[in-house]
Amino acid sequence: RAAIVEGGLHVSLRRAFDDPQAWGMLIADVARHAARIFAKETKLTEDEALERIRAMFDAEMDAPTDPGTTSAIS
Repeated sequence: RAAIVEGGLHVSLRRAFDDPQAWGMLIADVARHAARIFAKETKLTEDEALERIRAMFDAEMDAPTDPGTTSAIS
């Protein structure tokens, strides 16, 4: 689950997959869904929105603005 609370991202998740590559597929699927919503609700095309999402994803992976904290709960 992911939510924006008071302007910050809050995530609750379980590892769920045996292979980390599955997370890559999941993140790509979420990006495509987000791009489609932007295309429906703004003047951006799906491709333009996805290009912007990908550009910021790459920038954040290279130099995170806020790496956040992670803790495991059972």
